[in-house]
Parts: sequence; C-alpha cells; structure tokens
Amino acid sequence: GTVLYKIASLLNLFAGLDQRAFEQILPPPAQFPCEEPLREFADFVRRADRETFAREIGDRLDLDSAIDYMLLLYFCGNKDGYDGNFYLARDSAPHARFQFVVWDCDHGFGKRDLAMSNLIFAACNATFPASTSGFARGGANCGTARWRRRR
Repeated sequence: GTVLYKIASLLNLFAGLDQRAFEQILPPPAQFPCEEPLREFADFVRRADRETFAREIGDRLDLDSAIDYMLLLYFCGNKDGYDGNFYLARDSAPHARFQFVVWDCDHGFGKRDLAMSNLIFAACNATFPASTSGFARGGANCGTARWRRRR
C-alpha cells in the first residue's frame, strides 16, 4: 500500500530531519510504521554529491511529479508549499519512488514571493542548471517541456 507523509514547515526541509519534521499520516504509524524510507531519502538529498544526486535522484523521486509540483507552485505563487506544508507519498514496496502530493494552496494566486528553500528543489536546480536538460531556476528546460506536455 501507499504511505503518506505530511511535511511540516521548516526553513531548510531536510537539513537535519527529526521527528517534528514530518508526520506519517497513512497508514497510522502504530499499525504500520514506515519512517525509515523518508529518513533515508532525506539523508540522500542532504548528503549526495552532485554526480551521485544526478545519477540516483530519479530512482528515489518521481521527477515528473516533482516538476509538476514545482510548476504548480510557480504558476499559482503558493510560497507556503515550497519549504513544507505538503505531502510526500510512496508505495511501501522496496525501491518505490516518492511523489509530491498537492495540498493547501490557500496562499496561491496573489502572493508572488517565489524564493524557494526546499532542499530537494535547491539540489535539483544546482545539479541540473538551465544549460542541461534538467531542472533550472525560474523555468527549467525540463519544466518547460513538461509544462507543454501537461497543457
């Protein structure tokens, strides 16, 4: 089954993930504790060098889901969803990838301060600059292509 985590608001999302940084929503942790995959993912995002990150992030995170989520945040200006206040979901099977789940967009469409502090996006932006086919700041080559496919 799927495991759903609510990510709390943090200045730097994965810079020292502790119990207060997230909450396992489904299934109830008492019934099926499944915190370790999220802890391992956070550790990877925090510690991987650029080459390792570029090579392995797609094995751990559904990049289309991440691009869709980033485009939605940029489109509606929902700053509240950059550094927390969102969900990550993952199948409980071994080697499943995380996906972003849209949640709580009440700060969108009017607030245009788009500074991101989400370490996942910061690492993607640093690893895949505009000159490559990866993420880029403010309008990725892959984001642009993904946006065209989604329209």
